[in-house]
Amino acid sequence: MTIVEALSRISRRYSSRAYSALSAAETQEALEGLNAGMQELYSLLPEGYKIKPLSLSVEAPANQTVNATEGSATLTADDFATADIGKTFVSSADPLWHRVAAINAFRDVWLGATGAEAGILYHDFIFGDDYPFVRLVSDPVLLDGAQAHPLRLLQQSQIDKQEIAGVTASVGRPRYYWIEQQGTSQGLDPMIAIRLLPVPDRAYRIRVRASYLPRRALFADIAANGVLPIPDSCVEAFIQIVGAHMSGLKGWDAVTPAKAESDALAGRSIPSRLPPHMHLQISRVGTPAYF
Repeated sequence: MTIVEALSRISRRYSSRAYSALSAAETQEALEGLNAGMQELYSLLPEGYKIKPLSLSVEAPANQTVNATEGSATLTADDFATADIGKTFVSSADPLWHRVAAINAFRDVWLGATGAEAGILYHDFIFGDDYPFVRLVSDPVLLDGAQAHPLRLLQQSQIDKQEIAGVTASVGRPRYYWIEQQGTSQGLDPMIAIRLLPVPDRAYRIRVRASYLPRRALFADIAANGVLPIPDSCVEAFIQIVGAHMSGLKGWDAVTPAKAESDALAGRSIPSRLPPHMHLQISRVGTPAYF
């Protein structure tokens, strides 16, 4: 379902007007209703409908020069790109393995001499950027040529040691991982990421299954007529749920609040009746028996 299709249906149903007749303020209200409806729908969907496989790139280490100041975490130039935030920088000028906090800052203060210092930037911090994933439902698998190596999750005590010390990292083929929170309550992005250990010595691919939340619909998505992450089997339920969030707003009174809430109750019952997983009939001769 596209965002324009959703807005058109909501406008006709709950304001008795065409979507093109909405003001900017009313379009914003409709977007807020869409986002609230998506959040509620995802809270009702079985877990199997929120999971998809991720294929993530791990870049090879790269030479990097930083303009650092002794005793300061802030650099004197924008030495890093936005995509470098979270990665690890290592230099012989400072024994600490530095995490990149911003395009011009480390997480910790620089203990080396002031000036331009050469080092290596390691891509040990990976995340998916299509939709926000909130948890992993499988261990990541590292692809090394024709071989696949499952990564092991570190225990919390080991994670704390790595996070606090910052000097015990090693370089090689990653064997372990942990989930690194990025301060979701602070509005930081990405919500969560995968930290690898040892830091990768070259380029790899990572495959993992993750559970997702819906990305918010924005004004920019209207011009692009973006697709909403709504299962086809739940489109009608979604429209009904959105109606409950629009009910009571000025100009959205074509349906009474009681009717909107009644429709929403019916819509909320649909996701709960969906099968938790999709099953295949595989009993015929010649059909692969396992998946």
